[in-house]
Amino acid sequence: MKRSEIREFIRSGVVALTPTVEFESGQLTDFNSSRTNLYPKVWLESPIVDTDYLTSAPIDDWSLKIYIASLDKIDSTPEVYEDLVDKADFIAQKLLYELRNIVNGYKLLALDNVKRDPWIKKNADCLTGIILSFVLKGPDQTDVCVDD
Repeated sequence: MKRSEIREFIRSGVVALTPTVEFESGQLTDFNSSRTNLYPKVWLESPIVDTDYLTSAPIDDWSLKIYIASLDKIDSTPEVYEDLVDKADFIAQKLLYELRNIVNGYKLLALDNVKRDPWIKKNADCLTGIILSFVLKGPDQTDVCVDD
């Protein structure tokens, strides 16, 4: 899979969510430096790939990290920020459901090592939410043959 296909895969899951949630991707520093973010927001950090050539066909393991963020305040109480974490976690669960539905249509794709970790009062906008991380396993279908 190409990075653009990974972004489109995640975007298609986010687009299926109701209510709607903003989606963007790139380096976390880009997300952190933007002052025009609308929340809640889903941000896909630029993916990392590890290719396994030990199998009969090369398999790409895409390590994906998705930030699901809501605006918080530096002086918010546990009742407030835990509610924001719960809301972000609910979005993460719905997103996983949508992504698994997409993956079920393809025999060679799988989601592994799924984690949902809370993060509280971080980044420039004072955000709270969930980091949804998982490995997307899929065949490497890169055509490396070069026409002369």
